[in-house]
Amino acid sequence: MIIGIDLDNTIIDYRNAFWVTALKTGILNENNLEAVSEGGKSVPNKNEIKNYLLSCDNGDYQWELLQGQVYGQYIDHAQIFPGAINFLIHCHRRGEKVYILSHKTEYGHHDKSKTPLRAAALNFLEQNSILQGDFGITSEDIFFFDTCEEKVSKIAELNCSYFIDDLQVVFEEPGFPDNTIKILFDLQSKNLSGNCLNSWYKINELLFNDIKPTDVSAYVESGLKEDVKTVKKIRGRGNSRVYKIEMKSGQKYIGKLYPDPTNDDRKRLEKEAKACRFFHTHGINSVSKIIRSDHNLNFGLYEWIKESEINEITNDNIIDATLFIKSLAIISNNTPYEEFGLASAACLSGQMIEDQIRGRYRKLNKSENLDPALKGFLDKQFTLAFEKMLGNSKKFWPGDFDSQLSKEKQFLNPSDFGFHNAFQTENGIKFFDFEYFGWDDPVKLTCDFLLHPGMTLTDGQQKLWSKRMKDIFSPDPSFKQRLDVSYCLYGLCWCLIQLNVFVDNAQEVKNYLVFEKNNVEHKKNEQLAKSKKLLAHLIENYKHGLPSE
Repeated sequence: MIIGIDLDNTIIDYRNAFWVTALKTGILNENNLEAVSEGGKSVPNKNEIKNYLLSCDNGDYQWELLQGQVYGQYIDHAQIFPGAINFLIHCHRRGEKVYILSHKTEYGHHDKSKTPLRAAALNFLEQNSILQGDFGITSEDIFFFDTCEEKVSKIAELNCSYFIDDLQVVFEEPGFPDNTIKILFDLQSKNLSGNCLNSWYKINELLFNDIKPTDVSAYVESGLKEDVKTVKKIRGRGNSRVYKIEMKSGQKYIGKLYPDPTNDDRKRLEKEAKACRFFHTHGINSVSKIIRSDHNLNFGLYEWIKESEINEITNDNIIDATLFIKSLAIISNNTPYEEFGLASAACLSGQMIEDQIRGRYRKLNKSENLDPALKGFLDKQFTLAFEKMLGNSKKFWPGDFDSQLSKEKQFLNPSDFGFHNAFQTENGIKFFDFEYFGWDDPVKLTCDFLLHPGMTLTDGQQKLWSKRMKDIFSPDPSFKQRLDVSYCLYGLCWCLIQLNVFVDNAQEVKNYLVFEKNNVEHKKNEQLAKSKKLLAHLIENYKHGLPSE
């Protein structure tokens, strides 16, 4: 199999580079953001910037100038598309030949610096290790052309089995070979078909079905420059793929391949790697050490923990968990706020909790062929409970419901924290999974720990957790009141989270298809029953107060 791939906006990701370059060159400024960005995003995409410039006086010149700067002098602000490096490794491991073919002029339009665009592109690929041997690609496998016609002629000459490009016009060029299968890489398309895909992860699935243990071996060997002995997939760690890796030297690691980040800005690998380094820098050793993280591969390598799962929670476990949070609260107070961003799904006000509930509700309600049982539950029991609980929370919320919690009262929330993400070791409990780490209201952590469906706590353990959390955050005079009035709202979020299996194209559905191919309907019924049970608990709480009181 011979695979041809376009370069710009197919392998090289310029999504952030266009806006950054427009600002650095003075073509645009921050005051243009609202007019440029259709969705109010902090970083407008390429098409938004193009459309805005073309609507301005002298817009054609400005747009051509910007393109030349992005592809030349400012190419360092670009990245490799998520999954592209993985795909190249998979091709090399399977013996599939890859060529890169680019329609790129020698110099950019109106570029006074005369930066050679082709040399800049090759240098960028070199800096990102694409030409260093791990992918079977050398500079001789990369071709540049002045015209699209020349590019298509080369595709035919190479007899490409597949060609991957972000521009449909390439496939429509006269002379495009009939025997070459076209794969359109289209980030913006909402009408994806078999050969129109919006991520490299999906292209990998199309050509190779799945990631093999030998692929994971290549990820590790390319970073450590050591030989891998065995790779074993570990099931049951949410959306990420987790592997036990043993080197020929006898050293063992945990490898973690994170979910497709192409259209997900949560930066899971970056957050978890940074959090683990942060913990160990501050003497918190009850988390796994990060050995290596590779942004381009979206892959992290962590120390292997000899462990046993915590199947029966004890009061000592609860105390250990609160001691971890206490340590984290202390170092949070001494950490500059700008060092970390917000936790994923952070809630710094009552309004932010309400917005999350409404957002999850809309996502469920807009699913095609909405399950009648789910619709009945959402339209009746859930909506009625939500209206009552929201009204009560707004009535008794300390301060303004929509005012964000001050920075001094926020803390670094590990997020998704609990014994479902912990192991018992001979040296105590080790916590893991910090993909959503960041600043948040400690009340959210307190509630999520009590509500998480992955744990079952006794009444005594709930009271112990709540009491110790109130003690830890006692300097915050409104902590207890926020806890009292937000518990039910966070519970409603969890009611909807448990129903993610009903969401069209949700990752949860894909997980169940992999592990329980013939059992998706059973899983939906099971999750709906759990959501109903949690809602009944919240209604009791609404009537009689927190279960931990």
